[in-house]
Amino acid sequence: MPYNYLTFRIREDDRKMIAVRRSSGRMQGFYISTGKNSGQKGTLFPFFGYNSNSAWIVKPRENNIPSHVDKLIRRYIPRFNASRFGCVNNMLISLKFGEGMWQRYPELKEQIAAMYAQRIARLELVVLGEQEKLVVQAPGAGRSEQRRIEKEINGYLRDERCQLIFRRLGLNLAEVWPVIENNLDLKKSLIMLQSVAIAGTIKKSWQALIMEHWQELKSNPFFQKALAAASDYIYAVESEKLDRGLAQLIGLPFSGDPRHLHDHGKEQTAIFVQKILGLPKKEQAFIQAEMTNWSKGYGFWSLSSSWGKLSRVGAVADSGMITQSPTLFYDMTAKERELQRKRIMNFSPDI
Repeated sequence: MPYNYLTFRIREDDRKMIAVRRSSGRMQGFYISTGKNSGQKGTLFPFFGYNSNSAWIVKPRENNIPSHVDKLIRRYIPRFNASRFGCVNNMLISLKFGEGMWQRYPELKEQIAAMYAQRIARLELVVLGEQEKLVVQAPGAGRSEQRRIEKEINGYLRDERCQLIFRRLGLNLAEVWPVIENNLDLKKSLIMLQSVAIAGTIKKSWQALIMEHWQELKSNPFFQKALAAASDYIYAVESEKLDRGLAQLIGLPFSGDPRHLHDHGKEQTAIFVQKILGLPKKEQAFIQAEMTNWSKGYGFWSLSSSWGKLSRVGAVADSGMITQSPTLFYDMTAKERELQRKRIMNFSPDI
């Protein structure tokens, strides 16, 4: 295909990925399958980043493919799991590229194309990214190398999404990108604001929400760190849910904390973001106090955060807003994580 890709190597496999803007204006990453697990070499499947804790591509968790479509695909490919596409739009994007399974089963492609003819006609795709990049992982790579790969891949997806946000807002990219280019917390904050609005947590359009807070957000590092911590927590929990399911499926041990595989932490995070946005003064002490409240939990029936590797406390600790450590929370021992939790829970900002 005449497109530029981000090429990366996991274990001994070269993988290619590409960022595509969907008709809705949202950005979606796709990778080209090697066929080892899917059985469909060369097919584009959606993904949401790379988790260095498990060295796995983060694939769709929810399956919104209609049962009649799944049955039609299985008629041609009996063992294929259509949930790899996650939703119909992603499947149609893959079909429009036309590689892999769509080349091998032209009759299947024709039937699905006929089934969704009007939808495909409205499907305007724009391939994002300007240059091909190469990210190589050495054989037997350790934790630091895995983290470098994660940073490269997720950074690529994050940058493309932020640039798309600015374009959709009608802002001059040449003027605003230098403000954000080297500020990871600000990028995560932008994406967090867009996400909570799209999810309906905040009853505003994502465009209105970002523009309402943009001026203060870009100049307030404490505001940025709070939203970035929320973003990190949500991404970690979503990634680990997928990894846990895959680990169970193939019989591998899983070391994650089951308590944080539920929706309670995500609900608490949604409240936290609302509280942060509603602060009349987004000064360091007020943000620290809210991060402590987030860790303790909002509401009578809420649960406080544990010191599990993927926890609200972990997101607060890694933000550096209350405690500072050269070691990431995920890599700490259980005793170190418990100590961090006590410090955060007992922290009393000077307000």
